[in-house]
Amino acid sequence: MDRIAKTNPFLHHVIEINPDWQTIAQGLDSERANGTIRSPLHGIPILVKDNIATDDRMNTTDGNLALLGSKVADDAFVVKKLRAAGVVILGHANESEDADHRAVIDFSEGWSDRGGQCRNVWNGTQQTAGSSTGSAQAVAGYNILLSVGTETHGSVLHPAGHAGVVGLKPTVGLTSRDGVIPGSHNRDSVGTFARNVHDAALLLDAMYGVDENDPWSVLQTGKTPPAGHAQFATDSSALSGAVFGIPYHIWWSTVAGIRAPGNEVKFLERIEQLKQAGATIINITEPLPYADEIQNAYGWGDAANTPYWLQSARYLNVDLYNGYTEWLQKISWPKGRREELPLENLGDLVVWNNQNNDSTGALGGAYPWKSGQDALVAAVATSGIRSDRYWTALREFLPR
Repeated sequence: MDRIAKTNPFLHHVIEINPDWQTIAQGLDSERANGTIRSPLHGIPILVKDNIATDDRMNTTDGNLALLGSKVADDAFVVKKLRAAGVVILGHANESEDADHRAVIDFSEGWSDRGGQCRNVWNGTQQTAGSSTGSAQAVAGYNILLSVGTETHGSVLHPAGHAGVVGLKPTVGLTSRDGVIPGSHNRDSVGTFARNVHDAALLLDAMYGVDENDPWSVLQTGKTPPAGHAQFATDSSALSGAVFGIPYHIWWSTVAGIRAPGNEVKFLERIEQLKQAGATIINITEPLPYADEIQNAYGWGDAANTPYWLQSARYLNVDLYNGYTEWLQKISWPKGRREELPLENLGDLVVWNNQNNDSTGALGGAYPWKSGQDALVAAVATSGIRSDRYWTALREFLPR
């Protein structure tokens, strides 16, 4: 807490502290003293991203000032499991507002109008990437041991890479999305951040499981290890039998062929670590045929020249409109606030943002700044209609 108080005015990793953290921690310490240990994480403080509902005295706002003061119906499923495991929910982490679904144009990664600009602990001039920025950077900056984030497309893996920490992004459905402000029910996952793979897996083990409120989670039945996932990160033979192909040309080709100095040496060191853990590496040094033309340089990982009606944005925008509108209709407000601030659908949120587009920052030090919201506008334009083209685009995404 002392460290967060010192660093957060500059780094903006934490958007809100749980006012009851000390009482919760003391209760868990008492349990341990009396011989009760709920899990390996008993008494460990963590942060959860601000789009994951906590039914306590904290807000759940997705980084958006518009949702400040709203009341969630219940803890998210993953939060219930974490509390049962004895984890201390110390606070909510800052994020790219609306989980990076707000804008592509005139938008800064890691910025929210409630929490301000999340900073990279290694270099304050460099971006944080993704949307689970506070979750990743708080671990990197030694403000917290473990944290929880979400990913629709890259929002666990990208922030982890920029923070230099482990980001564990599960298969869709392994972690329930019930109680998480939706980006896309078809793509969202709840993932973990830690300084090593074992700790990230321990946190995952405390969260995953079948949830009747998330139909995707039922698919994991009979496919998960009875003793959890952390057991597989305990010795140097963990990767025995694994085979990795390294498409070297694509891996190291960036804009104009420029490579970050020193990264190649670090990458080769990591490859050697994989080998020592028992993995086989197939290094494809010759460029794959048409490799540069296969991947679309823009968009959500679609192949180059994919027509719009098959692009993933075609269904993601519809999912975002429906998911966010559903969330706005589930939350409650203090008496009179609903009438003062009618937020019934995503379009209402866009209007609110237009009328209140200055950042003040809940924990101080945030910079007043106007942000675009072109991505939200694109989602509103769909009206949430699941047309034939929506289903066609979705089928292109779903595993075969």
